[in-house]
Amino acid sequence: MKNIFEQLYLESREFFKQHEPDFIYSARERAFETMLNQGLPTLKDEYWRKTDWKKVAEGKTEIVKENHFDLTEKTGSYEFFLHNGKIFGKETWITTSEGIMVGSMRKAFQEAPEVLEKYMFQLAQPKYRNFYPVNSMLFWDGLFVYVPKGVKFENTIKLSQITEGVDQHQIHSRHLIVLEENAQVTIIWKDLSEDQSGPFLTDVSEIFTGNEAQLNYYRYQHLNDQTGLINMIYSQAGEKAQLKGYIFELNGGMLRNEVYARMAGTQSDVHWQGFYLPHNQQHFDNRIFIEHDTVNAQSNQAFKGIIDDESTAVFNGYILVNRGAQQTNAYQQNSNLLLSRKAKASSQPFLEIYADDVSCSHGSTTGQVNDEAMFYLMQRGLSEQQARRMLLSAFLGDIIDTIEDEEIKEKTQNLSEKKLDNEKLEPVLETI
Repeated sequence: MKNIFEQLYLESREFFKQHEPDFIYSARERAFETMLNQGLPTLKDEYWRKTDWKKVAEGKTEIVKENHFDLTEKTGSYEFFLHNGKIFGKETWITTSEGIMVGSMRKAFQEAPEVLEKYMFQLAQPKYRNFYPVNSMLFWDGLFVYVPKGVKFENTIKLSQITEGVDQHQIHSRHLIVLEENAQVTIIWKDLSEDQSGPFLTDVSEIFTGNEAQLNYYRYQHLNDQTGLINMIYSQAGEKAQLKGYIFELNGGMLRNEVYARMAGTQSDVHWQGFYLPHNQQHFDNRIFIEHDTVNAQSNQAFKGIIDDESTAVFNGYILVNRGAQQTNAYQQNSNLLLSRKAKASSQPFLEIYADDVSCSHGSTTGQVNDEAMFYLMQRGLSEQQARRMLLSAFLGDIIDTIEDEEIKEKTQNLSEKKLDNEKLEPVLETI
């Protein structure tokens, strides 16, 4: 019996073959064969034991075909909207005099096929069954960013992925971000729900930071309680490259973020950090895998969670240091606070080391708000609510304080505080 993803691909196969470059169609075919051979993840799989994707994918049997989106007057020059899986903006493709190319992935099929063929489908080699094959089979559009050698792009590139009116649908999006040697850019990314419809989303990003390139990547996830998102990020850092990535999980029915980072160049420096704030019966799952494949590189993964009501959170951090990757510095920390008796957190840090001259550490803590600290603050005049809020803000502050951009730091702090106070986040998100 065909699964729904197989059925949808067979329905679209001829269109892909007729209207896309041969290497794209060939990659789709390889992904289709992989899915048929490997099958889909199940609760029996080690890395899926605590996350049942079927709960959010069940009944999502359609792909968005008709799509119209009215842009607001606030749209900036490098601000794009991925509305129900299709890119919109003042322009859907921009090429600057410096050679920067930004815009729709489908436009890139015609405008930058040589870049796509060189970089696309190169990074992702999943260590276990996931939704990478499904996404490769069925993606329609996404964000394409190319910054050539030596170009430091002063403008911030912004993408808002918005879903609306797609209750029975699944949407698969694909993104490619390439920074050549000594290039620099900042990207702000928002996953948003415009209404209460609940689609099933998969998202794959391939990120290349060349030698001495610098990428700042901020992602804010604020979806409704009916939506499920499986987000997969594959990144590679060249010699002396810097990648600072943040993922802030504010709301969603099921959020799963899988980050795979390869340290390919000596003196590369990669940070993946963030926080997650599930409540109600939400389920947030984070899988961070960092592979050191060269000498003298540094990585840091730090995530904090505040879990409330009957929600659940899963964190699986993995550091792999391959043979020959001497002088590695790799750090991993996960901390969770449970605000109710029914809230649950699972944390599994892991180190796998095949080199002897390294400095690696990992840590994990899960607990409740400190009663002594609460008592101390209340003795000094704070109400119970004020004291709790102060302690929770301080708990997240360790992550927020690492943001170097002061404006982004302030707005992220504001978002976290409004979330903790159960206030609307949209007014702040609109300004980011």
